[in-house]
Amino acid sequence: MSSLWPKPRKRRWWISSAAIGVGAAAASYYLYEWYQQRTALPWSRSADARPDTPIRAPAHAHSPLYPHQSSTAPSGAPDSSTGLSGEADTNLQNHFDSIQIISERTTLPQMLTELVKGLSRTADVSTLIMRLKGLSSASPLADEVKLETWEQLKAFSFARLVCVVWLVPLLDLLLRVQLNILGRHLFLESHLLDRATALAWQQTAHAPRRVTKRAQELFLEVAHYLPERGTAVVVDRMLQAVEDALGDTRLDQTFGEEQLLSCLSAIHAEFEGWAVEQGWPQIVLPTSGEAALYFRGSLAPPDNQALAHHPSAEADEDIARRMVGELHTILASAKFAAAVQAAVREVARTLGQSLVADLGVSPLPLAKAVPRVVAAADGFLASTSLLRAQALGSVAQLPQVQKLCATVYSCGPPL
Repeated sequence: MSSLWPKPRKRRWWISSAAIGVGAAAASYYLYEWYQQRTALPWSRSADARPDTPIRAPAHAHSPLYPHQSSTAPSGAPDSSTGLSGEADTNLQNHFDSIQIISERTTLPQMLTELVKGLSRTADVSTLIMRLKGLSSASPLADEVKLETWEQLKAFSFARLVCVVWLVPLLDLLLRVQLNILGRHLFLESHLLDRATALAWQQTAHAPRRVTKRAQELFLEVAHYLPERGTAVVVDRMLQAVEDALGDTRLDQTFGEEQLLSCLSAIHAEFEGWAVEQGWPQIVLPTSGEAALYFRGSLAPPDNQALAHHPSAEADEDIARRMVGELHTILASAKFAAAVQAAVREVARTLGQSLVADLGVSPLPLAKAVPRVVAAADGFLASTSLLRAQALGSVAQLPQVQKLCATVYSCGPPL
């Protein structure tokens, strides 16, 4: 297998941590069984559900989980905002909030490390910079090689910067969607621990199956496809966009704020058109065959499942595959596309302002602007980057992102 498939055990801990975190949060929701009096669960209610059975959460009137609710009950209506139902709503909100925190503080920082490695493999600028420093002016071919290397550095530096603008928020949203899917499944599972409710649900066509720890890990493993494989596809397409936008631009040509932003916008627009045509699932997720390789090579089976074709192992793969199918449907939805567009725009705005400030007011030759473009991407990808923390903090507060997460957690596809 290619070296692009890193050793699984080195990355297993964050997957286990995320799965345990989401599972531990879900375990506190047995109380909700008493709040729910009907077979249909409150998070699956349709827009035309009966108005006499509202879901109330007065403590979280502005939460994305309750986008249409009034903070006060109608005059004369029974106060269902207190007592058991109010506590159940608070618990549900706390579970949802805990999932967002796990995504932001546990999964994303670790996966960004994988993304940096992926970009280093496919859009390596450090090797080109070292080559330029090592060229001897005494060589008769030095000028020709230096010019060729500078052209490569120009292309890779701009491609890498715009890749960062797209890949960082894409990875953030992918992880949020995955953990909210998993959180909803575990919440449903905790509800089904009540035997009477479980019996009622088993009579339906979509009765959920138990999501084991291994099934959770297999599902979360799919997130590694984007930094390991998807990055190469994105970089290749971005290099084509850079060639179209910068191909005829000489290194000694003056480059100021207007030229820089115009060039970045052209690259951005061309890539966006291609990405929309391809579809986000095709870019972010592995094919069914590639997913099977992830499942088989991701984790060694437990000792009691060491035999080939163990029934429980096959069941775990089936559950993970079903959740991946759900993930595919969500990533193809209009809500996900809207969240991506808003998140990418926010990251581009933050990073663009920083780059323009670093470029200064006086136009520079393109050859002197290129190192600043390289530094902008490097600084944003650094683990201690305050600029990245600021941008991702703003992304988390975007209405499109909050609506996506709340919908995935409470309803699932179709969105």
